[in-house]
Amino acid sequence: MTSERKLLSVLLVEDNPANVFLQKRIISKLGCAEEITVARTGLEAYELVKEWKDEPERLPDLIFLDINLPAMNGWEFMDRYNALDIPEEQRPVVLILTYSEYNKDRKRANRMPGVKGFYNKPLTVPLLESMLGEYFPDRFS
Repeated sequence: MTSERKLLSVLLVEDNPANVFLQKRIISKLGCAEEITVARTGLEAYELVKEWKDEPERLPDLIFLDINLPAMNGWEFMDRYNALDIPEEQRPVVLILTYSEYNKDRKRANRMPGVKGFYNKPLTVPLLESMLGEYFPDRFS
């Protein structure tokens, strides 16, 4: 995969240390992001995005969001995230990345404003390459 331009940042919303390690490793292996930030709860992620929204250059390009999180789950995060006043062209691409095999979760993600895709863990190099090509075609070919 050749990249015309890296993503400035990726926000991993993930509470499992092993998943954080794997996701950071895959992203780093592809060299597709300048910065990786980790939020271990939905509430922590929401507070970060709320803080960054007034400085759009700090918003991540991509958010990988787990559903089952402490303090605020992924659905609650999305409800609050969608209420933030962030112009559409500045909104990060939000992708659900979960172990959930429940069809109801996939359907809910498809109906949830702001969620661009629903994927099952683990993140792999081919899966990330596919995501980058689909959601950032101007930067990755």
